[in-house]
Amino acid sequence: MALVTIGLAFGDSGAFELPLKAEYTRRYIGRSNNPFDNPLSISRDRLCPKPGQRDPFDPRAWITSVQAERRDATDLIWDITANSTTEFDPDEEENPLAQRARITLKADQYTRTTTQNAQGRSITTTAGSLIPVEVDDTRWVLSVQKNVRVIPAALLNLNNKTNSGSVAIRGLLIPRRKLQVKGLTGSEESVRVRNQRIDYVALSFELHYQREGYRVRLPNVDYVQLRETTRARRDRRGRPVLDQGRPVFETVTERVPILFGEPPERPSEPWPLDRHGKALPENYRASDVLYRDEDVLEETSFNLLPLT
Repeated sequence: MALVTIGLAFGDSGAFELPLKAEYTRRYIGRSNNPFDNPLSISRDRLCPKPGQRDPFDPRAWITSVQAERRDATDLIWDITANSTTEFDPDEEENPLAQRARITLKADQYTRTTTQNAQGRSITTTAGSLIPVEVDDTRWVLSVQKNVRVIPAALLNLNNKTNSGSVAIRGLLIPRRKLQVKGLTGSEESVRVRNQRIDYVALSFELHYQREGYRVRLPNVDYVQLRETTRARRDRRGRPVLDQGRPVFETVTERVPILFGEPPERPSEPWPLDRHGKALPENYRASDVLYRDEDVLEETSFNLLPLT
């Protein structure tokens, strides 16, 4: 049982889309030498096109399906239809190491504490004390799955680190210090492709995106302040240092407790300081409170992340 001849029939069709995507339907006429042939035997014949082969008229396209249909119940003539597309590559479909990274996006709800409102102003009582407020927020999480031959040792150092430079993910450019790697895991896998064993590691991890970056905003408050004091300079033995018989004075900066009232008392909570480390007056305004941003995660390059 076999095809004797096969030839291209009229009536081919094709579809084209941007960017550079093409689909084809090729129609063939085949003649068999056995009336007991069936669609399966015809599609398996060496002359018949087969899924996984290149399209004979467009080397960029691969055949994805073939259908054979007898023209008549007693006829030896077969109509054969082969569909092909440029969006299929059998090597990529079979070889796990040739597959693209799979990236999914989800929203992660969390609670953060702040002492500032949406306009960046301090939230205080009528007496000027800061009020910590818990607010709900959303952090976008990109889950990445990628098959790799081995896990680079340097990749193990990325867990809980933030990106030191911009990171491109599917055309999206994410600025420095906006991402954190979490949940890095890998499992050894093996598959046989075309009689060849392929060992690989199924790697997965999460990239947590935070629009304000991985920094904490801290109010400039303390129970102590800096105070400059002028005093006589002394040597290592505690004796006054003299210059032409007169004592030499020096100005030193000391950390002293913040005290208010009479008798002086320490405030019940950390008190705001100005940029020179001195306590603000008791009648300070909420807008006078200073904040500073501190990096809380170590930076490192994300160039090793398999994102393609």
